[in-house]
Amino acid sequence: MKTVDTERADGRKDGIYWCNDCEVPFSGDVCDCCGNNGKYLSVDLRPVFTEEIELLERITGLTFPKDSIFYRSLNRIIANGRTLFRLKLEYNEAKDGSFKPTLTTSPHHDKLKEILHDHLWDEQADQNTRWKRTIEANENYLEGRMEEACEFITRTRSDYSALPAFVSFSGGKDSVTVALLERIALPRENIPLFFADTTLEADETYHFLEDFSRYYNFDLVDYEKYRSPKDFFKLCEELGPPSIFYRWCCTVFKSYPVNVLYKDYDTDILTFDGIRRKESLNRSKYKKISRIKKIPKQIAAYPIIDWKEFDVWMFILSGGLGEFDDPIMFNPLYKTGQTRVGCVVCPAASPTNCFFRRLSKNSAWEKFETLLYHYGETAGRDRKWVDSDYWRLRRPKQDKLKAGKCEHGYVGNRDTELVSKPLCGDQEAFTYLFGSDGGSRRESRGLFVRDADLSDSSKIRVDYGILEFLKPFGMIRTFNVGKRKYFRVVADDETVIASGMLGGKKMLMQTSNNGSLPDKREVDLQLLKGMNCVGCGGCVGSCPFGAIELLDDRFHIDSQRCIQCRECIGSRSSKGGCIALSYGLRRKVFG
Repeated sequence: MKTVDTERADGRKDGIYWCNDCEVPFSGDVCDCCGNNGKYLSVDLRPVFTEEIELLERITGLTFPKDSIFYRSLNRIIANGRTLFRLKLEYNEAKDGSFKPTLTTSPHHDKLKEILHDHLWDEQADQNTRWKRTIEANENYLEGRMEEACEFITRTRSDYSALPAFVSFSGGKDSVTVALLERIALPRENIPLFFADTTLEADETYHFLEDFSRYYNFDLVDYEKYRSPKDFFKLCEELGPPSIFYRWCCTVFKSYPVNVLYKDYDTDILTFDGIRRKESLNRSKYKKISRIKKIPKQIAAYPIIDWKEFDVWMFILSGGLGEFDDPIMFNPLYKTGQTRVGCVVCPAASPTNCFFRRLSKNSAWEKFETLLYHYGETAGRDRKWVDSDYWRLRRPKQDKLKAGKCEHGYVGNRDTELVSKPLCGDQEAFTYLFGSDGGSRRESRGLFVRDADLSDSSKIRVDYGILEFLKPFGMIRTFNVGKRKYFRVVADDETVIASGMLGGKKMLMQTSNNGSLPDKREVDLQLLKGMNCVGCGGCVGSCPFGAIELLDDRFHIDSQRCIQCRECIGSRSSKGGCIALSYGLRRKVFG
């Protein structure tokens, strides 16, 4: 993920500068130690910790000076105000056809040995002294940043004092900073931490959550209660692996837990979040207070949205300029070369971060890598597609999956399962016929009742599952005629919108273009969502009233909460809020 380069009001680049007099980097307009304007160094910086240096030594075979302080700006390794070398990923084909990445340096080994020898720091100053000098060079600037953030937190909490509040806590450095800034700004209010558990976090992150909340006396919401019940790897078989352009995983495993938590509240929720504009082009457009499309009840406030990564690390390593222990506790994964510490399979991580992630030997990553190989085989991709991290750029519409079922469960064809016909020439009344093609089908999460023989279309019947998708159009009423059970969808004005027999193959539906009845496009979309539903919960956030939920792994609408506003049908987050309809590997369509 690339950082965003901007300019300051005075025309200087907004980045990190180097003071030649004090031999330290600083983030403000001048070095706070000597007032030097400095020279431009990079857009942003982060410290390279001892553990990462030792890891680089093992990988490259080089020896780095122990008393030097190293920084990273993307793949640049910087010391003493200059770029010593760049980390470079190379992909060499092995005998088994794989392209395992290796980390090299530019310049290469022999030249780099000379550079490391010629540009050592002053050996009379130890590392602790240099860290202290670096913090002093940024003290006034950081103090201003902290005051601004704390004033924002205090003012925002006052403006939304009637709302419940949480700190959105990922276990990363930014959320650590926001949580402790909130503690400084609101010492009398212990706002709890909420961790949206993706179920794919590193063990170190889970341990850190408990340690951090206990050490700094934060209440930690029971995140296990709200995590998604879905299995990520099984959903990958339904939807394909996620990518930068196709982040269904965030909707299912990050937004879902938050939406489920918020169902317990009848009001909007205020959250303090560690998002920063420098992280990406997309986030550079964020406002300091905004609403999230996928989480309609959330009012998100970003206290450090204008901070650089270097500012965050100066806050942590200085103990919040003495407000806390020096340094503040942070996730140990940052010491292993990883620049982001969220979900271990996140496609938004850079290729270099993927390289260090592989070294961690995380079981979830290893399982995901195996899944990627299987998917690649089905999509006609070679092993290099996985090993070179091209999977991160996957665009679902460009994948030409082989038709039929493959070894790992992927399918690449479409089924025609539904036909709609005007009823007796009436263009506002339709007969929907289910199971029209008679071909083989996978199970559809209870949308239809099927006997064991799936090849016989006569065995497909309308079941209660489909009624859930009709609830936005009206109340569901059922009644018996002899031994048969029928249903009706009834609008507020007692108009019957839909009717049919439970266990039957037909449904009659009235539509209209004048707004008094559902538009046929809305009906079609709801039925398509129902036919393609995989029970992922991605649509939960499409209802502003929290009516959509998962019950026993199935889509369900709470009739007590649903007001038939139909916002869930026209949601902009995927097609009608449905991930499977947008990207499912095998989609059911109209005939």
